[in-house]
Amino acid sequence: MRYLALIAMLFWCAPVLAGWTYVTSTASGDDRFIDVETVRKEGNLRRVWQVINFEKPNQYGWSSQRGRIEIDCKNETVQVLSSMSFAEKFAGGKTLFEMPKSDSGGPIDIAPDSVMWAVMEKVCKSSVR
Repeated sequence: MRYLALIAMLFWCAPVLAGWTYVTSTASGDDRFIDVETVRKEGNLRRVWQVINFEKPNQYGWSSQRGRIEIDCKNETVQVLSSMSFAEKFAGGKTLFEMPKSDSGGPIDIAPDSVMWAVMEKVCKSSVR
């Protein structure tokens, strides 16, 4: 009976993890994932969906964030295109915050040896559509 429950739980959890590829973690234990199936190429630009799972919920109760980013592989910059924050890991549970499109700002430089640098390297080297 235990094995049946374990198998059922694995099938229930599998869709949550489907598509997300681990990239790196921060010093504080936050994990960064990308969905390599969503990488889109337009010249030097790459667009991709990412998820950040926080080690523990922040002061607003966010356990994760999901967003679409645009990386310029030649100029080593990133711009947030959309971002939402969630009550559970892997963008699960209640949506707690959604960034208005007007707040996305412009591209910012990616610092070498940073978490975003690791994301950029993975995204820019991936096979894309």
